[in-house]
Amino acid sequence: MKAGSILLIVMMLTGCFAFLGAQETTWSTQRYHIKPDGSVRVADITDEWLFTLRQTDGITEGNPDYRYYLSELKALSAQRFPRRQNTGKDGKGMQETNQVKAPSPVVHRNFQGNAYSGSAPNDNTLAVSNGGQLISAINTNICFYDLSLDSLMKVVTLNKFASTLAGISTHQYDPKLLYDPDQDRFILVFLAGSSADASKKTNIIVAFSKTSDMLGDWNLYTLPGNPLNDTSWTDFPSIALTRDELFITGNLLNYGTSWQTSFRQTVVWQVNKFNGYAGDSLETKLWKDIAFDNVNIRNINPIQGGEALEGLNIYLLSNRNFTLYSDSVFLLEITGNLKKQDADLKITCLKADPGYGAPPDAKQPKSNDKLATNDARVLGGFLRNNTIQFVANTIDTTTGSAVIYHGIIKNVNSRPELKGKLITEPQMEFGYPNISYSGNSRFSQQAIIGFNHTGDSILPGVSVIAYDGNGGYSERVVIKQGEELINIFSGTYERWGDYTGNQRKYNEPGKVWVAGMFGIKVGLAKRLSTQIAEVMTGVPEEPVVIKSTALEATLYPNPVTDLFAMDFTLDQAQRITIEIRSVTGQLLHRFLEEDLTPGRKSLTFSTAHLPQGTHLLMITGNEGKVLFLEKIIRI
Repeated sequence: MKAGSILLIVMMLTGCFAFLGAQETTWSTQRYHIKPDGSVRVADITDEWLFTLRQTDGITEGNPDYRYYLSELKALSAQRFPRRQNTGKDGKGMQETNQVKAPSPVVHRNFQGNAYSGSAPNDNTLAVSNGGQLISAINTNICFYDLSLDSLMKVVTLNKFASTLAGISTHQYDPKLLYDPDQDRFILVFLAGSSADASKKTNIIVAFSKTSDMLGDWNLYTLPGNPLNDTSWTDFPSIALTRDELFITGNLLNYGTSWQTSFRQTVVWQVNKFNGYAGDSLETKLWKDIAFDNVNIRNINPIQGGEALEGLNIYLLSNRNFTLYSDSVFLLEITGNLKKQDADLKITCLKADPGYGAPPDAKQPKSNDKLATNDARVLGGFLRNNTIQFVANTIDTTTGSAVIYHGIIKNVNSRPELKGKLITEPQMEFGYPNISYSGNSRFSQQAIIGFNHTGDSILPGVSVIAYDGNGGYSERVVIKQGEELINIFSGTYERWGDYTGNQRKYNEPGKVWVAGMFGIKVGLAKRLSTQIAEVMTGVPEEPVVIKSTALEATLYPNPVTDLFAMDFTLDQAQRITIEIRSVTGQLLHRFLEEDLTPGRKSLTFSTAHLPQGTHLLMITGNEGKVLFLEKIIRI
């Protein structure tokens, strides 16, 4: 049976254990040394014309059979999960099941980014340095901003950026950007060549900035787009960093074949990033033939550390991207860096609750032109405190709408467990989310999710929401409301994006930079553009703390530097719980939960694990009655 035929069967299965027999995982590796192919100094590039030429008579992704299959899948999904009106309890806000409300994120700087230049979709990506340099790229061009000057310093096309490379295709697209906070450097990855190229030669362009100066010198490398020397090419790169390495994933697709045989496999490039910064030959390893139960895993997304870079291992995520509905999510782990000769690749199949499915194409107001949502692949994620948070496109099966899947995998390195939430809003459809960590304390799991939006009466724009790390979501905050419909291609389907930009500002806790796509009028034409914004986790009003008279207590010292002590008297036997919480109510640590006898008590604890700032010490008794609540200030 051909691999493509297997995929068509898998599409209808829902669990990790749908196949009979034991679950077998397979993979193999191959090492490459990639010589540097040149360098470029951004400040010296002259690119006044920013010329691009793109075909607009249809959605160009993969091959015609791929597009036909995807449309058939969405038609089948519409039959199974028909659209229904969702007015919500009050006609606004996030879905009713999101009972807890988080503080809304605050939008600071907010400006129009990369202008429309003949390409759709934008495929927004960005990177921002600790020093305030920001790079934003789309399918055709790269913008370089100095945030300290509030200035756009340079705009160049992908073609000009790679003009010193010989023998590569001029069809360049799918950019991905990263900032390395450990080395204060930038990395840019994009593709050259596709199935439409007559030369049938494709490459992955990898660029490392030599210094922290984005306008300075970059070292350029070309990885083979057909590393297996067969008839395939690389599509849809995803990238992430560890402390030592760069990871690049890509889908290998066959040239011009049917859907059933076009997908060959997804591969993972493991690259020594220090070679790239220095301009030396790249030491790399290619992980290939990655399969679960004899089916190649597709669209693997590497997961980067949320607050700081992690390593030596790296986690990666995938799911059954092309499915009506499934609950399978694959957690992969590469267990060592390039120096570790016995590094392994582990694959665990997790059961998602709730499940997910391929989203419908999203509606635009008063228009027959729909916005393409592609499939249900994982689009972004981060690792923080042994927990992975990730986001993907999905379908709300109760309304038949395109919405966001927010997944949380706890206990990643031991007994991982996955819980998910659908992020929805009445009258709205969402697509192409990305997520970044936005907390500022040791125990925080706060996050900012950026995404594109459209609706029954809302033009395509860009939004964000905040997750408080404890089950609560904020109201949606609009970064940019669309000014016009998107209508570029002939026919009734428009490209809405393949991904959006989202990055934590590493030296400013709580801040995240977001880039998405909105509809705009260019002359009389209905086009698209990029919006870039600096977003910060919302800070709630300081809670009113009332000292309880249920306990006679003395606490010292307060403020505290390292060791805290408290004496209190319990007048009757009770089930006592002692906890420390954030000022927003998030549980940081539970010290005690047991039955205590009456009498005088004394407790002490180290505050070394607490960040500087204000926290709450809470003591509750029988039936959860609050006996004591007081601020603890660590200095």
